Amino acid sequence: MTTALDLITDALVSMGSYSPGETIGAADSATGLSVLNDMIDSWSNESLITYARKEQSVTLVPGKNVYTVGTGGDINDTRPLRILDGPGTCYVTDSVGNRYPVAVLNQDQWNLIGNVALSASNIPLGLFYDPQFPLGQIKLYPIPNIGWTLTFDSWLQLSEFPALTTALSLPPGYVRAIKRNLAIELWPYFKDDKSTPGAAMVRAAAQSLAAIKRTNTKEVVAFFDSSLSSRPSGAYNIYTDNQTFR
Repeated sequence: MTTALDLITDALVSMGSYSPGETIGAADSATGLSVLNDMIDSWSNESLITYARKEQSVTLVPGKNVYTVGTGGDINDTRPLRILDGPGTCYVTDSVGNRYPVAVLNQDQWNLIGNVALSASNIPLGLFYDPQFPLGQIKLYPIPNIGWTLTFDSWLQLSEFPALTTALSLPPGYVRAIKRNLAIELWPYFKDDKSTPGAAMVRAAAQSLAAIKRTNTKEVVAFFDSSLSSRPSGAYNIYTDNQTFR
């Protein structure tokens, strides 16, 4: 577990603004906390830095097609920055566990729907996420008429530090990346000699951030209609007595 003060202290020591073991002044630590949270807030907009992806769900209410998500909303959970799209990222589960895919739509696709209010179905076919703040809005089409469960994959904001003593458990590589990049961010606040960070410091910051981006890179699998290809879609497997797809 690492506290905000641990990260700020290391960054200031690496800059030469403080000596190892020296107590960080109250004003300097407050500045460090503000800059730290600003940096983390900015990182949340970069998908390869954000490791927090979560599967969220809600029990549908028959006749209701708009659900708020966020603290105090219909889905009382972390507000997503966005809902991921693509095969398998959103689906409805019925009472016996069968899953039915739901397409995640963008704004333009949602606007092309003629009249949402006049639609109804056991299973919604499309979901549009409007990232309002502080509560996002999930909109479904057609309007569901059975209370099954909607599940979707969300891209969540990185957690900020509400206080200097707040401790967070971070994935491998994040502590170093925060320390090295925080030193770059704090430089203009503590160096009034018009200097710039050294090449080694800049390189360490960039390399530490690149390392976690490589780890967070997700493989994207392309899907297409097999009828568009003249190649065989699979072969008979004598061991399993069924078709093996490839």
